Amino acid sequence: MDPIPEPTLIPLPTPNHPNKEFTLNKPSPFLGDRKKIRSFLRECGLYLHVNRNLYVNDDEKIGFILSFMTGGEALQWKEQWLDSITGTNGDLTFPNYGDFIKKIVEAFTPVDVTQDAVHQIKILKQGNKTAEQLVTEFKLLVGQARYPITPNRIISISSKLSKKH
Repeated sequence: MDPIPEPTLIPLPTPNHPNKEFTLNKPSPFLGDRKKIRSFLRECGLYLHVNRNLYVNDDEKIGFILSFMTGGEALQWKEQWLDSITGTNGDLTFPNYGDFIKKIVEAFTPVDVTQDAVHQIKILKQGNKTAEQLVTEFKLLVGQARYPITPNRIISISSKLSKKH
């Protein structure tokens, strides 16, 4: 799997209120679902970027991200990671932000995204979804599997549609 690229920061005008937090939805809590790590990190990156006047150093950014790792495997990982960077005097020694992001990606990237997507395509069923929802899910899975969309794949989606009599 390709590593998550560092976000490209687009210069924004200097805020009129440098100590005021820009109102934006905060990231959803991350519980360790490997399929959601990219989305979680994008949400965090967006929030930190638009509020860069408040989160100015690596420790603040890392603390912000850790605060949303609130349950499941993510909480367990956070606790173990914090233990690993805690000195005998109780002080934390954070790495730089880039190294921290690499650690999270390394810990939570699915083992085989392509194989998982292929499996999800094989078991995909319409169920209560509309045809449009099913096609959207199919296209997303095909993208994750890194398959080109070919006529044969388009035909295969039709076999997953519920038959209405």
